[in-house]
Amino acid sequence: MPGCILVADDEKPFARLISRVLCRRGFDCRVAEPVDHLPRLYDETRAQLLVIDWLLNGRKTGIDRALELRDVGFRGPVILVSGVSEARLRIEQRRLDRCWILPKPFAPSTMVHLADRLIRNGNHGPDPT
Repeated sequence: MPGCILVADDEKPFARLISRVLCRRGFDCRVAEPVDHLPRLYDETRAQLLVIDWLLNGRKTGIDRALELRDVGFRGPVILVSGVSEARLRIEQRRLDRCWILPKPFAPSTMVHLADRLIRNGNHGPDPT
């Protein structure tokens, strides 16, 4: 069975949709509700992958939250989903190693394919794009 994936988005229906799509493909997914629960969920699951929205409610971005997880031991890849322009995200992406951008809207199969590649390739995956 593929590894555990943490999903974090301040839009709960979107987070649940991502989780449902990935679970149907055999992944064990946990949704961080609220996003502040990410460190606790990581501690409980030792997840291999983080799927997080870039633009979250509050002062922190998805990259800020991912960096907080790095501080508590998370070393897996991050899929950053966002409706913000990719050019802006490319600059932010440099703050975080092993970070892949997935622009909204995207086909569910695109998410599944990328998650599968990242987990199967030992958390290295394809080059971030």
